[in-house]
Amino acid sequence: MDIKKDINQNSPDIEINLLYVFNLIRRNKRFITYLSLISLLIPVFTNNFSKKTWQGQFEIVIRKDKSVLSDSMVLGNDFASKLIGFNQLPTSINTEFEILKSSSVLMPVFEFVKNQKLKSSTGGRDLIFSNWVKNNLDLKLKKGTSILELKFNDDDKEIIIPTLE
Repeated sequence: MDIKKDINQNSPDIEINLLYVFNLIRRNKRFITYLSLISLLIPVFTNNFSKKTWQGQFEIVIRKDKSVLSDSMVLGNDFASKLIGFNQLPTSINTEFEILKSSSVLMPVFEFVKNQKLKSSTGGRDLIFSNWVKNNLDLKLKKGTSILELKFNDDDKEIIIPTLE
């Protein structure tokens, strides 16, 4: 058995036959041309026919108050509030965040957007609050802070700034 012959057959040197590659490309030049044209035209069409989306954003600092005013304190019933312990309830940042995300806070904004879309006839009739919040609003707390970041997306550029205000 010849060991030198086995070593030469398993050598890592790979030879590329350039004439074979050139002939392969020449035979398939139509296919390669069509594939290249399609690959170039697809992004052009998708870019031109897709809806443009605009985004506005702002940040709110959520303060953590040490005491919460209750209705009984406002009415002058200070003893009842101390007895119940309202003035010692700390408000949590997460609680404030959930309040700002709630429909009671966001519903007037949604109604404003819906009215603006109805005025401009861009399809405000079928707008649903839960879908609008899910698709157009991005609310999140910045990590390690008490800053709420709100981003609003819409396909109508003119509605972004009035909605954020």
